[in-house]
Amino acid sequence: MPHIDETVTPEVKELWRPSSPESTLIYDFMTKVNKKYGLSLNDYNALWKWSVSEPAQFWDEIWHYTHIKAHEPYKTVSLLI
Repeated sequence: MPHIDETVTPEVKELWRPSSPESTLIYDFMTKVNKKYGLSLNDYNALWKWSVSEPAQFWDEIWHYTHIKAHEPYKTVSLLI
């Protein structure tokens, strides 16, 4: 098995950024979540951290925000741990 040098960090290059982030759906979602839960999520990383620290709240909000259609009505988020 080849040795992988873990001290080398690959260069990270941003590929794209919206010209108007405030007009994106993810910004709209963060704004609504911030208001509802008294949060101050201001970027994707903050949203990701909230999604993994509060997965039930996150997926509940995603369900309603995206208007998911299902065979059975939504009741609660079930987390498999």
